[in-house]
Amino acid sequence: MKLSDLDLDLRLPKPPMVLVAVLVAVLVIGMFVPMGIASAIWFKRNYFDPNPRIHIFLDMDDQAKGKAQASSDVFKNGQTMQAYVPGTVAWGRTTNLPDPTMLKDDDLAYRGFEVSTQTGETVLVEAADGTATPKYIDGYPDIVTVDKAFVERGRQQFMIHCYTCHGADGQGNGPNKREMDRLALITETGTLALVPANFTDATKFAQAIYPNGKLFNTITHGQGTMNALGPMIEVKDRWAIVAYVRALQRAQAQ
Repeated sequence: MKLSDLDLDLRLPKPPMVLVAVLVAVLVIGMFVPMGIASAIWFKRNYFDPNPRIHIFLDMDDQAKGKAQASSDVFKNGQTMQAYVPGTVAWGRTTNLPDPTMLKDDDLAYRGFEVSTQTGETVLVEAADGTATPKYIDGYPDIVTVDKAFVERGRQQFMIHCYTCHGADGQGNGPNKREMDRLALITETGTLALVPANFTDATKFAQAIYPNGKLFNTITHGQGTMNALGPMIEVKDRWAIVAYVRALQRAQAQ
C-alpha cells in the first residue's frame, strides 16, 4: 500500500485570527518603538530643552566639572577658581597663541631678555659674528637682591638640580657624566652621550660672552641634552643659581 492511497488530510490548521493579530502587533511595535526612542534622543540632543537630556551613552559632553565663578564643595573657601599657589610655576603659553603679558614675561626677570612692549616681539641685537641674538640682561632683575644669603640659596639649588651633571665645581664632570663615560655611552652620531658645560671656561661662559639673562634662559628652557628646569625651579631660585655660577667662576679664576 502506498502513502498516496491513504485518505489523509496533511494540511496544517489555520491559526486563530487573534494570534495572527497579536503577532502582527508585536512586529509593528518592535519596529516602531526603537525608531521613536531614537527620534526622541535625536530631538533632545539637537534642540533646546530645559530638561536633562536622555543620555544612554555617557560621553565627555556630560561630565562633572567646576565652572568659573561657581561654588565648590571641594575647597575650604567654597570657590571653584583658586588663587595662585606660592612656590608653583605656571605653565600654558604656546607658540600658536603668543601672549607677551602672560606669566609676567614682559619683565626681564621672567625671561632674561627684552621683549617689545608694542609688538610683543623679542628685541634683537647683533652679535660679534653678525648673527642676531636676543638682548639679554647683563646684571640681575629688580625682584632679587644679590647678597651672601642669595648666593647660598643658589648653591643649594645648584647642588639639587645641576650638580649631578655639571659637578660641584661647575666644570662639567658630575657623577652622571662620570658614569656615562665609564659605560662608554655614545649617540648614533658617535659622540659622547652627555657633555655637560664647563661653566669655568671663560672663553664660552664669561659674563661678557654669556650674559646673566642668557644663562637664566638656558636654565629655564634647557639646551642640547639639558632639560628645561623652569617648571621645577622658582624664578628667584633660577637667578640665585646664576649668581652662584658667577661666584664659582670668580673663585676658580683666582
